[in-house]
Amino acid sequence: MDKQQGVEHIYTALLNNENKSTQEKTSRKTLIRELVDDEGISQTTAYEWYRDAFQQYKWEQSEKSEGYEAIHPLQMLEDAEDLLESVPDDDLESKIKLQKHYAYLVGKFKHQITFRSYEAN
Repeated sequence: MDKQQGVEHIYTALLNNENKSTQEKTSRKTLIRELVDDEGISQTTAYEWYRDAFQQYKWEQSEKSEGYEAIHPLQMLEDAEDLLESVPDDDLESKIKLQKHYAYLVGKFKHQITFRSYEAN
């Protein structure tokens, strides 16, 4: 599989995710694992292809959208978790950096993601 085919494969998966619920969506980690295990692509190359496909996907989505679109805090946290899980265990520097970023996001959006019993009604 060459770069163009790999990027198209990932881009197609991203397009297919639009109509799926959150649990049914294909995660970045799964797409990378498919390329690494099934196609024999190196992990670094697979992530580069994903980045290229995701940039193309976001660019085309921004052309379709009409103006500013806010990202939900839970989506940001899920993306940060996905990044954290994708880092190999032997890369401690990146893992610590992403853990700090995740902790920052949790602190920043704590008031939006926690349930407050006094605000129930």
